[in-house]
Amino acid sequence: MTDTLIERLDATTEGSRELDALVGKAIGYAGLGDVSDERAVKAVAYADAENILTIGEVTTSIDAALTLMPEEHSCWIKIVVERGLAMVVPEGTKWLGSKIHAPTPALALCIAALKARESIK
Repeated sequence: MTDTLIERLDATTEGSRELDALVGKAIGYAGLGDVSDERAVKAVAYADAENILTIGEVTTSIDAALTLMPEEHSCWIKIVVERGLAMVVPEGTKWLGSKIHAPTPALALCIAALKARESIK
């Protein structure tokens, strides 16, 4: 699931609430983890319409994307805003990290955070 999502994030040119919902599902965000992709997207759309707190705008906001970092590990994070570049390296992992290029820094951070989470599973 995560590999397919990373490929989709890598191929897009801009973030969206649909992608936010799919990232929320991938990380097991409250109420989104064990549902279909379609249901996750609908749940986020409903929550937005009703002003109910849900997954942040992680694919369009650097601040929101930073919340995707693994909580149980310290991470080294480098962001080059003007180039849409991010790198996340969880401490104590064998994953050496890699530079993630994306059209926006928020998308790059999303991809890097999902890869970092995968590396510590």
